[in-house]
Amino acid sequence: MRQLLLFLFLFYASSSMAQIDLTVLPKEERDSALVAIVQNLLLRKFPDKYREEVYPIIWEGVVDKSIDWGVNGKKQYEKHYKYPDYVKSGDVYYHVDLYYKHWLEENLGTYEIASATIIGKTGEIKGIYLYHTETERIFHWWGDLPDIPDVPSDQRRLSALSRAERDSILNVIAQKAFKEKYPDSYREHLSPCITTHDFSILRLKWVQQDESVPDYVNPADTYYIVNFYYKDWQKERDIFPSPFIGSVYIVEKTREVYKVTEKRNHKLPISGDE
Repeated sequence: MRQLLLFLFLFYASSSMAQIDLTVLPKEERDSALVAIVQNLLLRKFPDKYREEVYPIIWEGVVDKSIDWGVNGKKQYEKHYKYPDYVKSGDVYYHVDLYYKHWLEENLGTYEIASATIIGKTGEIKGIYLYHTETERIFHWWGDLPDIPDVPSDQRRLSALSRAERDSILNVIAQKAFKEKYPDSYREHLSPCITTHDFSILRLKWVQQDESVPDYVNPADTYYIVNFYYKDWQKERDIFPSPFIGSVYIVEKTREVYKVTEKRNHKLPISGDE
């Protein structure tokens, strides 16, 4: 399922105009595609609303364009109910609600992140609500969504990028940070090995916490560790006890480096030692 979701996510991320008839897909694939469509929109245009661990609730409906949705004569409500002209009565639509279980510890004000209506035969988002509290929400419809610019590439969430692009950015950030903090240990052409973590240990109040962790992170947030290895370490065994020479810790959502460590001999070996 995770591989399918990633494939569908990358498919929609490659083009905001990509279309697919969701009504012909098996239910499992269709639901994965629906979640991927909404998540892709959040990552591209509203990254502050994006959360990886969402729980989706999906239901299906049928369009009835014969209903006059001029609520109390107020035309501003029309966009909430208006469909593109190519959508006809009887066409299928899907509604996706995204819930987030860690909303309390992040003080989000509501357990619902977003809710979107998606046109079945094209996969286009007809409208989306972004929630701030249970009663406060902002609506965007298909008529204005194309005018909302995508977040610039250098400001996108790292989790929205391909692994290759993400790792390339992390390596650049980490190399710079390590070189600045430990210039004597830094070597050209260090080999990075990147691991992915979260801050869930923050939920364990009885565990001594890492004081270098920024105050703004939450237990569900992601961070990366870029571990550096030096292939020619044996040529400098008086400095490096092993190929591993240090690590850089980076917060996913902000790209902030919050800790840099090194692994080296701080004392010269005794004469005759190898």
